[in-house]
Amino acid sequence: TVAHARPVTSRAAKTALPPATRRGCLRAATPAALAGCSRGTRWLGTQPEAEPRGSLVPETLAEMDSAGSEFQQNAAELRAMGKQRLSLQERKRRRRALDALGVPDFAAFLGQQGVSLPLRKEAVTMLQLNVGLLCNQACTHCHVESSPRRTEAMDERLVEHILRVLAASPEVETVDITGGAPEMTPAF
Repeated sequence: TVAHARPVTSRAAKTALPPATRRGCLRAATPAALAGCSRGTRWLGTQPEAEPRGSLVPETLAEMDSAGSEFQQNAAELRAMGKQRLSLQERKRRRRALDALGVPDFAAFLGQQGVSLPLRKEAVTMLQLNVGLLCNQACTHCHVESSPRRTEAMDERLVEHILRVLAASPEVETVDITGGAPEMTPAF
């Protein structure tokens, strides 16, 4: 847990703090915090929580399953949206919102970066493999929502196909393996 930095000036206040939460000016996390340090002032930065208490997976899964949770609300909204295309009105609304933020459209952005149109295909040098969603953790920030409850995993047939593709693709220099927990995928 990160607390906002605050000065502690009284000797009683400084000594009342547990040693793990005391931070001196030389150990301040940011230059701004260092600038505010003066004699007799100590800055508190990161304050550790209590001792680690083991796996958070069961607690996280329970939170994800609870009715009305943010996860459940987001999942319901995504199911309701399905794969419908954006209407012309929605695309215009989003473009106006991006314009208001000063975000250029894609072609203009490419021009600013010195990339000429039309784009030309180059050789594929990286292959990214998502081997499944089974994971020994259930992180709420996981962008693919992997967890111990997910069973989706790459099968042996697909693994064999990927190996054939790699053997026939000498231009591939990097294989990026991702997923839930790749080491938990049986076929892989």
